[in-house]
Amino acid sequence: MRYTLLFFLTIAVAIESFAQIPYGTAKDMAPAFSSTVYVGVAGDAEWDEALKEAMEEFWTLTPFEFVSREDLDIIRKEKTNYILDAMDVTEHGTSSTTGLSIDREYKIFALQRGAPRVHPKNSIYMNVIDFAGYEADYTEMAWRIGPMVKLMNDILMDIRDTNSKVAKKPHKAIKHYSEKFHKPEVLKTKTLLIPDGIVRPEDSPAINLSLTLPMDELRKVSSAKESQIKEKYPYAFSVVDKEAVAQALEERRPDTAVLIPVASSMGSQFMIFDTETYECLYFDYKTRGIAMRPNDYQKIFK
Repeated sequence: MRYTLLFFLTIAVAIESFAQIPYGTAKDMAPAFSSTVYVGVAGDAEWDEALKEAMEEFWTLTPFEFVSREDLDIIRKEKTNYILDAMDVTEHGTSSTTGLSIDREYKIFALQRGAPRVHPKNSIYMNVIDFAGYEADYTEMAWRIGPMVKLMNDILMDIRDTNSKVAKKPHKAIKHYSEKFHKPEVLKTKTLLIPDGIVRPEDSPAINLSLTLPMDELRKVSSAKESQIKEKYPYAFSVVDKEAVAQALEERRPDTAVLIPVASSMGSQFMIFDTETYECLYFDYKTRGIAMRPNDYQKIFK
């Protein structure tokens, strides 16, 4: 489903709006915790299958029910309903450097309150699930939905069970969950699989910061090279293609972990998941930058 949201990219509040964090406290979310969540199917066979498997295995927060796109459009309008859905978003904004208009498309996965009109303020929790429009359809993202469903469930369960108030302020929530999902003692026993799309080739030319450079290419040329990762990351890792990452998750390999990056133009998230349990072992959110630089790998074990 496609929605158009208007943001000015130079406004700090907008940056916080799309962080991978919950919105509100346990008290605010109490109605959702006692409701059936309606889960929308995207009409993409691979995505829908992966989503159903993930919900059945990892979603313990509430009862849930899968509904068709047509039924979801009706259910969404009732304020007492709660909807978990993947959505295409068109973001309109203005460049802070050139003053030119910018339109970007990307995909989000959000738990929202029902309302006559879809809006970020209706969200209880929102994930960006692609890299700023780099992945064209849901099939390309199906491999990562399992870990992200588990992470969403675990964060919301933490808020419910601890009566947490940390989510009232976005920056405090980011700090809290960066600390909660920081498990270096587990990660150091695994081989970290790093997607080659976020590793700069050793023989790449000098960084080209041209505004016309596609975001996926800009990410790649701005990121650390494998040789630089070796200097900063003290344990085993392997740079692999996305198919190998997806296979490790599908096989639930006990000896690996995977680095999963997602981003909108207003922020990027870098998460590491255990491929056997889908537990989050590392969580980082940046309001600036779309690349994993050398020092970012060193920070994982700080």
